[in-house]
Amino acid sequence: MTVNASSRPVGEALRVAAFSRETACLLALPVLALSGHAQTEPMGARLGEQVETSLTNPAFQQGGWDAFRLAPPRMSPSWSSGDFSAQLAAVAQVSYDDNILQNNQQRLEDIRFELDPSLRLRWNPSTASPGTGVEVFFAPQLDWFARYNQFNTVNYYGGADLAVFVGTTTGELHYRTAVFSEPGMLQTARNQEHTESLILEATHELGGKTRLSSEFELGCGDITGGAQYWESGGRLFLEYHARERLALGIGYGLRYVDTDPGLSMLFNEPQAELLWAYTDRLHISLRAGVQIGVVEDSAAAGTQTGPLVAGSLSYAASEKTNLRLELSHQRWPSYYSTAQLDELTRVTVTLHHRFSERVFADLDGDLGYNTQTSPLSDIASAGSYTFWSVGCLLGYVLTPHMDCALTYRHMERTGNLDTPSFDRNVAGVRIAYRF
Repeated sequence: MTVNASSRPVGEALRVAAFSRETACLLALPVLALSGHAQTEPMGARLGEQVETSLTNPAFQQGGWDAFRLAPPRMSPSWSSGDFSAQLAAVAQVSYDDNILQNNQQRLEDIRFELDPSLRLRWNPSTASPGTGVEVFFAPQLDWFARYNQFNTVNYYGGADLAVFVGTTTGELHYRTAVFSEPGMLQTARNQEHTESLILEATHELGGKTRLSSEFELGCGDITGGAQYWESGGRLFLEYHARERLALGIGYGLRYVDTDPGLSMLFNEPQAELLWAYTDRLHISLRAGVQIGVVEDSAAAGTQTGPLVAGSLSYAASEKTNLRLELSHQRWPSYYSTAQLDELTRVTVTLHHRFSERVFADLDGDLGYNTQTSPLSDIASAGSYTFWSVGCLLGYVLTPHMDCALTYRHMERTGNLDTPSFDRNVAGVRIAYRF
């Protein structure tokens, strides 16, 4: 499998248990898309990287396993020399936010200013196999407010990707780091979060129609005023290329997560997958299995068993329109509620359409339901909540290097947890420039 570092949907940056405060980060994601989606998230939120496909890129329609491989993200370099290239970009945005704390009982409105520069460096050695390369990116995010300047902050996102293709073996290494803060975090007595993750992916064709696919992950996070967490795990799949555009796989995953304070759990995850490139424009992936979780040092907690689902649908209706739909269901220890186990079902959709050479639009939506239960008999379950958000962007290309856009986002959360329910509207205007 190949990770796309830039074209994932913007809704994917939402964290499972942190929806109450991290949705504000979505407003600045255009620069993260330019810089390689630097925002990180724990393994529990991402379910591992789902299989992507190249859709209409003819360079990756060679049959065999290439039918399920994602083309490298495009980059218009600001500078290039031989095998090296660099891209420098910046996004400036002004927006009106009617609930910066995401708290209806303490509703504060303000004008928010953002400046998001980004730098991406890439090296693709011409003497190596196609697809081999290294990419490094860094994207600070400067936020300040007109009235409540105590919430001014600087967030940092960065990472690196290494891809190696040797014969029938592929290997990829991905590193992500982030330090970020949002006013909405204050409602849960947190004010900053630092996350890091390291992911190694590898595939090896055994010959004929079978191959091995593996993934190993390490992650950690420090939530100031909250918890620290450490994660590790991986999975191994045996995949069979049943038809030209259809592949099936069966495998096993093992993951461990430790939160302090909170739960420490080991998950066994037998699972199966389906990869279906139905046409050059319609691709479907589905991974389904069972999560069998055991709470460390607590035999009385019993085994926590539940379904594990991760699916995606990508459709290029035309050269101007792209649609992506994702569905997931999983259990994972909460990083924000002590001794609680999150069980989250979530659906996200993104749509991009280009009306002309200059006019384009984006639409994205996110819907989820989360139940927090405690596997420990002496601790009560926290409750549940429903969240949803919808965002739209209407843009205009001013020059080959510059575009402007009007943006709007509405988000809501309702539930019976300690953190308050809220609704929020954010409208703004942004200018993006690629040097």
